[in-house]
Amino acid sequence: MLLPNQINALRSKYGIDERLFQARHQSGFFVRRYRMLGQEIVRAHIKRALTLNLPSGGRMRKTTWLTEDRAPRKAPEENPVLVDSFEYGSFAEAEQALWSFLGEFHVPVDLQTTTEGVGDVGFVTPDDRTVAFLRGNSLHRISQENPTQDLHEMAASVDAKLTDKPDGAHPEPALFKVKKVSERPTIAARMAAKPEEEPTIAAQFAIEGMNGDGAAQTRAASTTDEADSDDGMLRIFTKAGWIEDDDGLRFNLNAGENAKDAEIEVFEDRADGACLRCRRRLQDEDWVDDA
Repeated sequence: MLLPNQINALRSKYGIDERLFQARHQSGFFVRRYRMLGQEIVRAHIKRALTLNLPSGGRMRKTTWLTEDRAPRKAPEENPVLVDSFEYGSFAEAEQALWSFLGEFHVPVDLQTTTEGVGDVGFVTPDDRTVAFLRGNSLHRISQENPTQDLHEMAASVDAKLTDKPDGAHPEPALFKVKKVSERPTIAARMAAKPEEEPTIAAQFAIEGMNGDGAAQTRAASTTDEADSDDGMLRIFTKAGWIEDDDGLRFNLNAGENAKDAEIEVFEDRADGACLRCRRRLQDEDWVDDA
């Protein structure tokens, strides 16, 4: 983990404090057990995929894509598109990972900051060989040695698929339940170099009932595609609060928000191709089904 003074130097260099601050306070997206579905990058197909545990407790999904249009005189295997997706327990942890990525550049690099359609914040390297973006609790890095397509466009396509709400999702009211729990410091508050910048919360709620509940199980995800194929990918969209995976999923209701605006919407993309949807909203201190 980078030291606060190192992060401050990167903040000064890349000038994205305001955008990260806004995303930190407004992030309404969380993903668990992220996997590529094979439709994220047009005119390309997945050649290899591997899930790895990270020493820090996160999860990494490595995916190798082969494109239809390749660099001249290059065999397909010599010029793949590599997509590394890192999944963490919170936006705060993903932001730390983003700073670590930026800290890997040992010489001054004038990265282009992406503005539209690519995550909460993103970057393109000057040689156009790497694009990285942060979306909720996940960090995604797309690279190709000899770019044959616009990697910024590929990143936008990956991000769009990541945050897509399919119309054909099957309603499943019993997919999860929500209950109020005793408040405790959030991951963001525990990691904050400047505590005053972190969102304050009005209440905390546990999200229960979805398969693989518990950070210990989530972060001990399998290292093989076959072994973790039974657990679906969860994509969670929220309003008036944010999700953290801290010994189980928790919804943190933002202080100062109208509790009537609080909403949790979950899409579970299962290995068999089915997609389930369930939405709850807060009404008179109870979470009710909002089909």
